[in-house]
Amino acid sequence: MNQINPNALDALLEAARDASSSAVVVWQEGSPPLEWWFRAHPRLIETMSVTKSVVNLIVGRAVTLGLIESADTPVHEFYPEWRQGRKQLITLRHLLSHTSGLQDFRTTNVEIYPSPDFVKLALAAELEDEPGTCFKYSNKAVNLLAGIIARATGKPMQRFAATELFDPMEIEFDWMRDEAGNPHGMAGLKVYPKDLAKLGRLALQRGLWNDTQLISEDWLEQSLRPGCDLNPNHGWLWWLKNKFDSITVNDSHVTALEVAGVSPTELSMYREMIGVYPSLSAFGNALDERKGESILRFSGRTKLYDATIQKLEAFYANGYLGQYLVIIPEHRLVAVRMLEWYSGAEQGGSDFDEFQSLVRALVQNP
Repeated sequence: MNQINPNALDALLEAARDASSSAVVVWQEGSPPLEWWFRAHPRLIETMSVTKSVVNLIVGRAVTLGLIESADTPVHEFYPEWRQGRKQLITLRHLLSHTSGLQDFRTTNVEIYPSPDFVKLALAAELEDEPGTCFKYSNKAVNLLAGIIARATGKPMQRFAATELFDPMEIEFDWMRDEAGNPHGMAGLKVYPKDLAKLGRLALQRGLWNDTQLISEDWLEQSLRPGCDLNPNHGWLWWLKNKFDSITVNDSHVTALEVAGVSPTELSMYREMIGVYPSLSAFGNALDERKGESILRFSGRTKLYDATIQKLEAFYANGYLGQYLVIIPEHRLVAVRMLEWYSGAEQGGSDFDEFQSLVRALVQNP
């Protein structure tokens, strides 16, 4: 385990300040957490889509307690109206891995935020794809998990989370709710940055907190593997940074793209890609050289390659405005960056795209 490089830490903090960050927290096992505030006094800040990864932990707690049998439990066990038709095939695993096939818009202000009841909106969504056949990031589907937790535990999700996770971990929070009283699943959780780091530590420690197994180790192990073949970089509401032994493109991938409707010109280009690549970046560079970026639009519907994973280098959650929770298991490191919304926050580099690389630099050999 490499210790934190002080020069790299200085670089991270300078970049965080330049990106108008509200706060940064860095914790490494064996040391107390380090916390910096740049624009405000300590306060609760909305985690935006980082909330999704916290919802994973809440579902995991319910499974650990036996209130939900497993990720393969059909949604119709909680909502019998889905026992008919193709929706009867949808399981919690599909909701957690963004493979439910439910109709959704990319932006939340089209349907979700105008809706008085986010759970009913998700229940009423049309099925665009067969469950498990398409990776499509879905805020609407994740919101349904709030209703499932309520029905499985007999408590609203935020109250169950308080009793079973937040109170034992001494975490203060607030949670935005729709007009029907449902906490948002896609976003809306507000916590102190230091407490978001605690939740990262819980995931790093595979559900163990102060000698108590709050979430089963098996749940976290499953959550941090690819949730489907279509996206090896996403688990169950966590994003993954894997180190690959190899990336292989073969005839079957070209055939699948042909079936998906790729143009003859693009198909010919991708056929030239057949071979083995030592890393995902090498594959990406080969695609760039052939100006084949447009192929990526099919990545959620068909496998572009076979990936052999060597190890999980990091896992993370991120959200609007550049909210980040980054965990590097090998170095027992957790890092958080948060930005409290203010007028003009969307402009001027507030997303802080380089945060993850700066965190990795903290524990890289000079």
